[in-house]
Order: sequence, then C-alpha cells, then structure tokens
Amino acid sequence: VRDGAGPRAESSVALQHLLSFVFAQLSTWHPPGHPSPLVESACRLIGAYGKWLAGEESLLRGCLRVVLESLESTAAAPHAAEAFRALCIHGRGVLARPVVLTELVGACAPLLASETLEPELCLTMQEGLARLVGASESPSDATPLLHALIRI
Repeated sequence: VRDGAGPRAESSVALQHLLSFVFAQLSTWHPPGHPSPLVESACRLIGAYGKWLAGEESLLRGCLRVVLESLESTAAAPHAAEAFRALCIHGRGVLARPVVLTELVGACAPLLASETLEPELCLTMQEGLARLVGASESPSDATPLLHALIRI
C-alpha cells in the first residue's frame, strides 16, 4: 500500500457518506414556504452536485422534484432552472428513459407554457429537456416528446 492511500480512501468514503446524508435529507425537502436564500442555496448545491447525483437514482429524482418546486420562488427560479439543466445533462442515463422522460415533459409543460417564468429560464429548462430527448434510446419514443417541446 502506497503511503497516503489508506487515509485518502478513508477520506473518499467519508465524503461519499456525507454527500449521501446531505442529499438524502435534501431530496425529501419541500421548498415552498422557506426563505428564498435557503431555497436558492439548495438549488445551487443540487446543480453543483448534478454529476454525483446522477449515480444515485432515488436522490436524483428527489432533488429534481425539489428543483421543480423551487421554480415557484421568484428569487430562486434562476438557480432552480440552472440546477434543472445540470440534472438533465448529468442524469440523462436515468432521466432519458421513456417513462421518466414522458413524466418529466408532462410535469414541465404547464410551467413552461405559463407566463410565470422569465423567457430565459424557460429556455434553460427546455435545453435540459431537449438534451434528454436527444439522449433517448428510442427515436419512436423521442419524436412525440420533441414535438411537445416545440409546441411549448
């Protein structure tokens, strides 16, 4: 064993446990009603760790729900939209599955069609969804979703 390999491995395991604990708590959290700075920080944290979350399906899906709920907060919406895009980019292996993608497009469509979000934020979210549609394994499943995105 190389000097330092033991503590480095222990440190890596400790970090994995810490991230698992933090995101397990965060993935069950409901942002509405909480102070905007807290919601903004949660969204930034989720977006920053999108790549890590991609390897933890249940945490990824829970954090995706948190981000979508956070879009209701005017102050947090830009951070939520960025986090949404990051989760779509990094979590495409999970989120681009036909059933999940159909649910996600269905959940996002009313929000994107409404005038509650700034146009730039809608575009950020549509980019994330488009990346998922592009990563879909089945063109026959992706085509109607692509058409749905274009109509939004």
